[in-house]
Order: sequence, then structure tokens, then C-alpha cells
Amino acid sequence: MENNRTFEITDLAGENLENLRWHGLMTVYAIVSTPSGNKVTTEVDYKRETNPKWDTPINFTLHDPSMHNNSLYLNIQFFCARTFKSDKYIAGFSFPVKRLFDEISGNIKSSRVVRYPMVNSAGREQGFVKFSYKFGEMPKPTSQQQLIESSPPG
Repeated sequence: MENNRTFEITDLAGENLENLRWHGLMTVYAIVSTPSGNKVTTEVDYKRETNPKWDTPINFTLHDPSMHNNSLYLNIQFFCARTFKSDKYIAGFSFPVKRLFDEISGNIKSSRVVRYPMVNSAGREQGFVKFSYKFGEMPKPTSQQQLIESSPPG
């Protein structure tokens, strides 16, 4: 637990996504994940079509040493929810978590709003992802001596 840090995303939004529907409204959801197995799927946004938005906080626990050696990436993928066919990939974004951490310039308590271009399945830029994020502080390490002193005799 001592090597973990919390990471929170809020106000996740897609901007100017390609409309994949020929008929009816485009309904969109996002999958936010990291290679360490953290994965969150948002609710479907039924109202905003090519500019979906979610206010629900998305929380992850990240392994701090992995983040600092640049082996953790934040992945955000947008999908069009479809009733009679499988859901269709719209566009995605993958970015090193270390760069997000470096962008806050050591001001761990503040949140930051960022906006990045996304790439569609053909490899072309398609729309943008925008979100606010913040990191939690590292837990203070407990010394072995504190554990020994606080444990009951036995």
C-alpha cells in the first residue's frame, strides 16, 4: 500500500466525435483503463451525441514506482452504443501517466484540466478528449518500530 497513489478523473468529455449513426441519435460511452488492470466503463450518454460528458468521478489506485518509470498509461476509448449490432469504436487516447503527473508541477493538491486529440481506428486524429484530474498524496510510511509498539503482547 505504501507505493500506491490515488488518481481521480472528473468532468470527462469527448468533443467533436465523428457521428457514426445514419439514423437516430448517437449514444456514447467511454472506457477508462490502465495496463495494471484498472478499468471503468461510464454510463451511456443519451443526450449529447458527438460531445458526450460525464461528471461522475473515476478513481484509480496507481503503483507509484511504475508511474515514475513510465510504464503506466491512461487509456480512454469512446464507443457508440448500438442495439442490434456490437458497439462501434469511435476514437481513443493513450497517454503516459507520468506526463500527467509532471504537468501538475509538484502541486499535488490541485486539479488540472487537459484536452488532447484522439485517434480513430484508421489512425487519423478524430475529436478530442477533455478531463480534469488530480493525484492523491503518497501515504506516509509506517516504521516497523511503530507496528511492534502498537501490537498487543502475546
